[in-house]
Amino acid sequence: MQDKEESLKPPFLRPPTQDEWLEINDELRSLDASLPSHYHALIHALKYRELMIFASEETYELSRKLGAARNVYSAGIFGGAFRDDSFKISLDLAEHLYLKRVMHKTVVISGSDAQSFLYGRSVRVSHKHGLPTGKLLVLSEQGYALGLGRLAEGSDLLENLIDKGWYLRRGG
Repeated sequence: MQDKEESLKPPFLRPPTQDEWLEINDELRSLDASLPSHYHALIHALKYRELMIFASEETYELSRKLGAARNVYSAGIFGGAFRDDSFKISLDLAEHLYLKRVMHKTVVISGSDAQSFLYGRSVRVSHKHGLPTGKLLVLSEQGYALGLGRLAEGSDLLENLIDKGWYLRRGG
């Protein structure tokens, strides 16, 4: 029986297709975010497709060359994955773009709400400051990324999509 790895065909890393770029950019726009113009992207296409983002030309070129013939398991910033025919941004990329000041759709929670959110729970938020709706990067009062959440129009429930605690709870 052939090993799973041996049955895979190169290239393992390739540039995103035009349709994939449309999905990626739709997700970024939904978060009022953008990739800096000097960043590069490659798709790791195996069982499902994962986006890898590169801030350095050198790292991008090395990964592209290696990925033409070898399965490069990880390189650059994990940008997200295509699941169920749509692109879902990673918490890693969302946090990176926020720190680079090219992501602006955020909500700040504090105290026990922050703790609950990190435990995988959805939390109630106050609309007194006119919060944005849709997918948001959830921050602590100190400005640390806690996770990604979704706030529906007219709702005060911030749905937990993924949080930093998930990696500890599920071994991600």
